[in-house]
Amino acid sequence: MSLLNTTLQTLVVRLRDLGGNVTQQKVHNRIFEAYEAKSLVFEAITAEQQAVMAQFKGVIPPQHPVGQPFVIENWNELKQVHSDSNIYQLLPRRAKTNASYTVMRAICMSHSSPFTMEHRVDPLDYKMVFRAADSDFRNQFNTTSPDKIGTNIWFDGILKGPKDTGLIMCHNSLSPTNITNLAGTVLFLREFAKQPSDGDRHRHLKDLWGALLQNRTHVFIGTTSAAGRDILHLAKTKSVFVYGKKGAQYNFLS
Repeated sequence: MSLLNTTLQTLVVRLRDLGGNVTQQKVHNRIFEAYEAKSLVFEAITAEQQAVMAQFKGVIPPQHPVGQPFVIENWNELKQVHSDSNIYQLLPRRAKTNASYTVMRAICMSHSSPFTMEHRVDPLDYKMVFRAADSDFRNQFNTTSPDKIGTNIWFDGILKGPKDTGLIMCHNSLSPTNITNLAGTVLFLREFAKQPSDGDRHRHLKDLWGALLQNRTHVFIGTTSAAGRDILHLAKTKSVFVYGKKGAQYNFLS
């Protein structure tokens, strides 16, 4: 690896496009700001992973011991992991953050998962912000439901398969409130989608959520902190699957 001593630090990498073609590209230390603005993830593929991908038509099978390509968050991280044998790739994130993208990939790579990464949809399209006109319905729900909802609904990731839907939230530390809010949000959305939509400013959202929730729905939380037995038990009682971060990857906890 050679860095040029200029205002912008630069590095020549081998970049793989969506068609599988690899070319040499120069990247610089401010490029990650552009990737974030365009909701792109920058991934590294090691030489060992490349060998496996050559055997399996450009993909790494779920749970293969070489692991999946890993997301690089910033320039310093790129400098730390770079090797001339690596290949890099840029992919559309279709998730709120790089962390939620990584959680979604762990879900898709889990044993018997009904999802693939092609099932990702942009969660921004499903975002709901409560305004004064929505307060009665929201307050009524929070009064009657033990699992409350917050001031807006914006999932970190959404998976839309042929017969299954996955709803994903991510938290650095996992609390009982995170779990009950998530469970309450799903219950609220089921009721919300059934409400009459004639003349409703949320008509489009009701149609979107109605289509999602008619599928078998799975609810997930990703966390970067350790999760104790009690909180994992609570998640299980609320039918929430928990994925915890270990190293650069997320693993199923409960």
